[in-house]
Amino acid sequence: YDSAEMVEKDVMHDARSLMAQGDYEGAIAAFRQAAAADPLNRLPWVEIAKIYKDNLHDPASAILTIRHALESQEWEINDAAYFLFRLAELYNEVEGDRASAVAIMNQVIEQFPETRHSANARNKLHEWEVADAAAAQEGA
Repeated sequence: YDSAEMVEKDVMHDARSLMAQGDYEGAIAAFRQAAAADPLNRLPWVEIAKIYKDNLHDPASAILTIRHALESQEWEINDAAYFLFRLAELYNEVEGDRASAVAIMNQVIEQFPETRHSANARNKLHEWEVADAAAAQEGA
């Protein structure tokens, strides 16, 4: 049963295929096309950042990608919070920049008060405080 409709090209599929083939630069370009085609979809940006971090070992570009995505438009609260959490994670775990990560978590608390995102940010800040205190005690 053919409806004679043209099947819409799935750019995300192409990007994933390029990624599976190890063509990371091609995959990034395809994910950028997907982001342009569907500006409210955060997934292409997340995938680009992941490629930079995991495959190209370029955390600075991963951070720039997330920052660009965040600043490129108004996101729904869940998407904006997701990007901010990924950004904090990159700063903390990859760059070893706890101060920037803490500042981003405080931004989540300020921007999204009385939400689960604010609660999650407070929880993450508490985890870091406990870990830092334990590390300081071990070093003492």
